[in-house]
Amino acid sequence: MMITIKVALRQTSKVLLTAAILCSPLQLTHAVEQNTETKISRFFEHIESSKEQHDHTKFHSTHKGTKHRCDVTAMSIKARMHWQRVSPGTQSSLTSWVTRPTSGLGSGAYKNTASMYDSTHFRIHYINKTLFPNDEDAALFMVVKNISASFEKAWETTHTTLGYDVPPSDAALISNGGNGLYDVYLKNLGPLGLLGYTTSDHLGTSDPTRPNGTYSYIMMDNDFSYAEYGYLDPTILLQVTAAHEYFHAVQFGYDPSEQVALAEQSSTWMEDKVYPNLHDNFNYIGEVYVDGNGNGQFDAMESFTDRNLDGQRNGGSQNTPEFSLDAFDPVGDIQYGRFLWARYLTERFGDQILLDIWNQAALVAGDNSFAATQNALLARASSLQQAYQDYAVWAYRVENFLYGVNYPRVWVEKTFLSSIVNVSSSTLPSLQRTQALQSHLSSLYIQVYQPAGDYLFVASGGQSGLSAVTEDSAGVIRVQDVPITANQGTWVTPVNCVRVVFVISNVSDINDDMVWALNSSQRGTAAVATLSTKNVTVVAAPAVPIAVPTVANTVAATQQDIAAAKKSAGCLLPDKTSSWPVSYVVLLLMMGLVAFYRHFKFK
Repeated sequence: MMITIKVALRQTSKVLLTAAILCSPLQLTHAVEQNTETKISRFFEHIESSKEQHDHTKFHSTHKGTKHRCDVTAMSIKARMHWQRVSPGTQSSLTSWVTRPTSGLGSGAYKNTASMYDSTHFRIHYINKTLFPNDEDAALFMVVKNISASFEKAWETTHTTLGYDVPPSDAALISNGGNGLYDVYLKNLGPLGLLGYTTSDHLGTSDPTRPNGTYSYIMMDNDFSYAEYGYLDPTILLQVTAAHEYFHAVQFGYDPSEQVALAEQSSTWMEDKVYPNLHDNFNYIGEVYVDGNGNGQFDAMESFTDRNLDGQRNGGSQNTPEFSLDAFDPVGDIQYGRFLWARYLTERFGDQILLDIWNQAALVAGDNSFAATQNALLARASSLQQAYQDYAVWAYRVENFLYGVNYPRVWVEKTFLSSIVNVSSSTLPSLQRTQALQSHLSSLYIQVYQPAGDYLFVASGGQSGLSAVTEDSAGVIRVQDVPITANQGTWVTPVNCVRVVFVISNVSDINDDMVWALNSSQRGTAAVATLSTKNVTVVAAPAVPIAVPTVANTVAATQQDIAAAKKSAGCLLPDKTSSWPVSYVVLLLMMGLVAFYRHFKFK
């Protein structure tokens, strides 16, 4: 049993709030190990209960910017893997999610006789609105034809243009929709907040070349109405949903138990391939804004591209680079916004690489998505670690992307207004939820204006990657990869550099325990950092110049800030064993300089 769902919901939706309780904010697959039956049943119960909570009158066009999808692939895969732990009662409650509406089983069954519309590769099952005008599941024939045409276009792009395998035909099955065409069923999914989903009522496939694949069918909304989804032109939503869900059907033919993130990233990527002029997936990365104060974050009163005409800047996955590449956030869109990873791969290495990844993934049952990605990259003289670090730079330098002018820059965690830098993973708000540990395949961005001298980076745990995106006085942007040896790397400020953004990554695909520190020394003798997984101790270099009179006001992290951050993360370092960070030493020296000045001035 497996399902993947594309959903549109208000942020306060009961489904999303429930999902937040049921699932880990990082990866759903970690959340279902315990009490599997309860989690599965509650998850679907609350999706269905949203029907009573759905307010059509308030579902207006502003919703486009906060559209959400709820992906339960991992939940349903766990149900299959642990089916012996799922009671008959739970199986019965899930009937409508894993049986076709023409079966007559479950609450999702059609109430009236369905009509069928066949195209070259698809059979659309629907309730004819002319025959049954009062049936909430009924669809207009014009909508049926539009849906059919959208799937045929998706088929042409996916198979003829890009070369993916066709999903296995269900012709030999008893429950096959009447023939071997791929089956799409239309129902009123709006009250559930759903746009469409891909599922299966028969595990496995008779295709010996795809032993780990499975049969599937797709459920789609019956009208994509403005009242339910807020799109002035419902055809846009209909088309991208068809492209998205059909690629899930293709994925099921390879291996449905691969990473949720890989499935969603590539399906959201496919929306652009099938409909390159719609760009509905921009909704998942955030709206472009003008960074007026140069801090790398969106602030009130800064101008932005109001794509959704709702008067407010909508954020997205570019706001949360500290989440892992395979993160799944049940109350957000990060796994969909990370289609930028798929765009990076295909723009950097060509479209064939994504097909190679799926071919590799299909060779072994279960989740081997990272291994498949690694193999595809090694064949191109790269690696997952190298490619991820490069992608992290692209996330900041969005101009590298084909449609980058429409992408917001990734969120900069901290900005220093002068060259004096003392920052560590333990002081950053974004890492407090993980006890100051940076997760696998994640990045953080530190910006420094007027850099000078050397900057020492020291890390422990994980596998660190460090790049420097520099800007010189002429406005020329360059990227430097900083070699990491024995967990340390030193970046030397180039001539005429006026700004640098450090891209700090954990490029490990398994370890979530990276801690690090970044410190400056304008005289070329960088501070030395000693790290453990629970604290960061910084020992200052003996000579730190006092050339900037406002340094005490511009240093980003004071000793109190560091102590407060460590305390909130549960890793407060005892005062007796703490060494003074560079910023604190600088502050003391400044105080001494002021006292010295006053002494001679008033003597």
